[in-house]
Amino acid sequence: MKRERIMALVWKDSKELRHNQAYVKNLILLSIISGLFIPLVLYLGMHGYIPFTSVTVEGARSLPGGIIPPEYLNDLARMTTYYTLQFIGPIIILIFQTQLSTMATVDIFTGEKDRGTFERLLALPIIDSEIIIGKMVTPFLFSLFGVAIMTGSFLLTSLVATSIYPAEHWAVFIIILIPCSILYSVSCTLALIIKGLQYREALQYANFISVSPMVILLLLQSFGNLILDSKTFIIISLLFMWVSLFAIIIIFTRFDREKLIAER
Repeated sequence: MKRERIMALVWKDSKELRHNQAYVKNLILLSIISGLFIPLVLYLGMHGYIPFTSVTVEGARSLPGGIIPPEYLNDLARMTTYYTLQFIGPIIILIFQTQLSTMATVDIFTGEKDRGTFERLLALPIIDSEIIIGKMVTPFLFSLFGVAIMTGSFLLTSLVATSIYPAEHWAVFIIILIPCSILYSVSCTLALIIKGLQYREALQYANFISVSPMVILLLLQSFGNLILDSKTFIIISLLFMWVSLFAIIIIFTRFDREKLIAER
């Protein structure tokens, strides 16, 4: 296995992904939502201009004592704002991240088949493991870049809008959970589409597989059945890593360049 060939493949895929208008538009849209729209909603809710949903209010009330700082407990709007920013915010970022990583992975693999360039790639003196690693590295790096923009803009703008500083578990979320969730999305998506689904079909199934766990976490947190603190983030990260390892084994087992050429 040669690093030069992998890096050449990553560079080629990166160039193609940068020219994918749908991906770029989604990155811009999700960055605007996370960096402007959600902090604006938090600001308006905190100052009583708009009401929070009953589910969000009950979720804030259901937290055990000591999690929400005392200065927020006597003001329902501020307490709900704190809860939404610290505990709902990370899951929203994860949902946005999975959409980006899924789209990037599908475009880099299935999109290349649809563009008719996969045969030329398979004809090059490059082994299967180099192709697989290259096809995983590119969406991972692009997703990491995208989620860094979304998370940074969300936290910075929310701090300006609400004067609420991020809690300690945000550090675990950024350093540990985000990379693990990206690896989960990329590996599961590639494991699903490795046998040659069409672009729209691949995107539909992959989105469902990637986003479903995040939606479940959001519902559990919203209804008070789960507290997304540092310990929970570490447990979720470990689960994502185990599932990713299983998906990577499937990818290496099912990858067959002859069948991929024949499917075209």
